[in-house]
Amino acid sequence: MNESGRFVAAFAHYHKIETNRILVCFDDVALPLGRLRLRPQGSAGGQKGMQSIIEALGTQEIARLRIGVGPQPAGVDSADYVLAPFTPLQERELSSVLESAASAAQRAARDGLPAAMSEFNREHHGSSA
Repeated sequence: MNESGRFVAAFAHYHKIETNRILVCFDDVALPLGRLRLRPQGSAGGQKGMQSIIEALGTQEIARLRIGVGPQPAGVDSADYVLAPFTPLQERELSSVLESAASAAQRAARDGLPAAMSEFNREHHGSSA
């Protein structure tokens, strides 16, 4: 996943997809479980897969949907944390988190990123567990 950029760039080139039509979705330990954050552009924020995509496409102007999976416990490596199994409490919330993320992506595709941002960036989907 840390080298997603090669695939995304090749896929976009092959299918002639402009970067303004791409929405990258990824987990984010800086957001509580279930919290969604849509952005039209920006830095990778420490997310290595997003950094790879930015480098491969040559721009930070790539829409992204950050899906909260935090908080990351202190002293735990982020790769170990995101690859570890969910706790039973997190597992119970996962279905609604994924449904919300899918709804956000669909709304962005259907009605544009600003409409999706207006709806999903202000709502807290899930808990802070």
